[in-house]
Amino acid sequence: MADDLQRSLERTREGYDEELAWHKLLADAYTGGGGFSGAAKPPGFEFWGSSEKLYPKSESYLDQYPREEKEKFKRRIEAAHYTNIIAPLTDLKTSYILRKSFTFQNQPQQVSDWRSNIDGRGKPYDEMRAMQVMRAAVLGYVPALVDLPQRPEEAFNATVGQLREMGLSQPRVVPMFPANLVDSSTDRSGAFAWAKIRTTHLLNPDPLEEPVKVTRYTIWWPEEFAVYEIVGQEDPKKVDEGAHPFGEVPIAILRQKPALDDPILGLAMHGAESVAARTLFNLTSEQREHLRSQVFAILVLAQKQKIEGGSMTVGTLNAINIDPDSKQSHGYLAPPASCAETYEKRIDAMIKEIYRMARVEFTRPTGQSVSGAARRFEFAQTNRALNDFANQIASWDQHVDRLLASALGVSEQQREEARVIAPQDYDVSDIDAELDRAEKAVGLELGADAEVLIKLRVIDQVIQNLPREQRDKIEAQIRELADNAQLNVTQTGAEQAPTDGQAPPGGPLDTGGGADKITKAA
Repeated sequence: MADDLQRSLERTREGYDEELAWHKLLADAYTGGGGFSGAAKPPGFEFWGSSEKLYPKSESYLDQYPREEKEKFKRRIEAAHYTNIIAPLTDLKTSYILRKSFTFQNQPQQVSDWRSNIDGRGKPYDEMRAMQVMRAAVLGYVPALVDLPQRPEEAFNATVGQLREMGLSQPRVVPMFPANLVDSSTDRSGAFAWAKIRTTHLLNPDPLEEPVKVTRYTIWWPEEFAVYEIVGQEDPKKVDEGAHPFGEVPIAILRQKPALDDPILGLAMHGAESVAARTLFNLTSEQREHLRSQVFAILVLAQKQKIEGGSMTVGTLNAINIDPDSKQSHGYLAPPASCAETYEKRIDAMIKEIYRMARVEFTRPTGQSVSGAARRFEFAQTNRALNDFANQIASWDQHVDRLLASALGVSEQQREEARVIAPQDYDVSDIDAELDRAEKAVGLELGADAEVLIKLRVIDQVIQNLPREQRDKIEAQIRELADNAQLNVTQTGAEQAPTDGQAPPGGPLDTGGGADKITKAA
């Protein structure tokens, strides 16, 4: 019976393993880790987080030459260098999306207040949102679970009303990876009929004992859930179950671009480009290997002395022996330069192809400044794709808000009236224009309060997704500078203001040496 339960829990959806390998390639192309790394391997935890162990370890993405010795191939892998184009392209596009404000219409106050602490540990919603947007761009889609705090045993099978009375109804958002969503079923509308989530962690209560792997499976239905745990090699055990207040399976899927005929899967922003990056990785490695053999040429030595043993090993530290009576003279044997030139042209063409597929005009640096209009023209092809992604983010925001509102006791009417609207135009010259407008506005002497607001807007444009505490600190500093400037102006005006019947110091009525003071000051 326990074996049947474990097999049921471990069963995954169709295509799950293939998706793991594909997502590992996409993430490695973004981070430069995994199969794209050489001897120095970045850990990758920053991108994967606790879900890293759910993904397979990737072998090197370099292809072994025919008849290439294993040791030589190993050395080539260790010396490999990855030219990362995927990360700056992804960061560029996501930053353009996130730097513009989304419009939240009729957002319930309870949801607005909750956004400053989404996980019970002080994390703001915008921080989690930016991370999930980047991961969705890389992988194509990512789920987020809106969950309730873990309940004590006495709260098992409690109703929604009882949970609220016990203070256990405060929701939290748990960002996940596609690998966490191991199995699911959807109805005709595309909504989840049920979903199975898998997470893993190490249980390590004793520093002198080996840690134990704990695998947790949570099955969600529209009205209830059940939690099972497998500790080490033990049989699976149900550790929690009961009702929940969400009214649906509380999983919101953020997709970069929806896959056809599938309500869950999404297409990566740079999927084809990541495959091309693998080809570029091989080309640069082959070019490097070729240049090494070209620089360290082999000496051709004409001599009659026979080689001891009848043979010799050819390499960069020895020579090839030939008959001195032949027409061959002393010299170095090196591959023709045309091979390196061919590689250089092929690498350059591949880089341009990656930029073309990413819909970003490729130009090599010329040392000349590029006008805002020219940059806007180069980026025009990407505008539509950014708009589509922004609309997907808005839909995801609205879904998360709906789940939160359900858990927070917001009325159905308020939940239905809430809307999230994405900005519809992205322009690379926007920041330049904002800075120019701010500079001109500050020079208009609009007053201290207006200048503070203008400068804060510039901060929001230039520094994306600034944490609330840092923004508050910057605002306090700007206001302090404005107050000090106003105080200096007031004091200067008071010192220079004339009294009744008197001219300013240094004027015709000044008999106290005012003119002399002005002269000395000058």
